[in-house]
Amino acid sequence: MFGIGSTELLVILAVALIILGPKKLPQIARALGKGVAEFKKVSTDLQRTINVEMEREEREQKRKEDDKVKQAEKAKAAQSKHKGESEEAAQARREAEEASKKALASADKANRSEPFKDPYEPETAEATKPEEGQVIDVAASNAGETAQNTESSVASEQESKA
Repeated sequence: MFGIGSTELLVILAVALIILGPKKLPQIARALGKGVAEFKKVSTDLQRTINVEMEREEREQKRKEDDKVKQAEKAKAAQSKHKGESEEAAQARREAEEASKKALASADKANRSEPFKDPYEPETAEATKPEEGQVIDVAASNAGETAQNTESSVASEQESKA
């Protein structure tokens, strides 16, 4: 114990007995024993606290590593999303993806080439559109429309009289 031999321990006890006396020696030994027990208790509690904190830190670190592994697995699964499918199914999927890309591209191209048509605007006849270099007499075309409107109103009045 502490590198002290049995003869050295006997010498220390004899000196303590002479200095302290036979009445106080048991009280001092009792207090010394209580002090050593308290020291052991505090030492054990400190060691337990340190172990608990180390285990908590290890669990936290392991959880973080597991999260990283899970994220890596999710990323890998996303990359090889269709890995389990047969070669024929994979070919069919690729063809379908290419066809949908082509359809989207052609629809996008068609939308860009045609001007915006207002669904609430009445459609005009193609004959009224002037050809390149052709001059349209607006007054004459308005007069023609007025004449048509007048003829249709006269016809509807005659029908109502009859």
